[in-house]
Amino acid sequence: MNSYHAKRFIALTSALALVVVIPVLVYAKGRPRFIAKPVWHHELQDLKDRDLRVSELTLDPGAGSPPHLHPAHTVGYVVE
Repeated sequence: MNSYHAKRFIALTSALALVVVIPVLVYAKGRPRFIAKPVWHHELQDLKDRDLRVSELTLDPGAGSPPHLHPAHTVGYVVE
């Protein structure tokens, strides 16, 4: 697997975990909900292996996710 495919695989599996696995596990245990909804995605043509993603995260009070890493820069904005 070349570097490009390895990075894409990591990015896609990270996104899958964020969007599907974590919310399902949290909700299934009766804990406060953590819902991730993809909103926008754009591949950056001028920068190899780079893209922009926007997701809407909805968390019930007390909800969260276990410690984890993102294979890129991450910016968050809280709206109450």
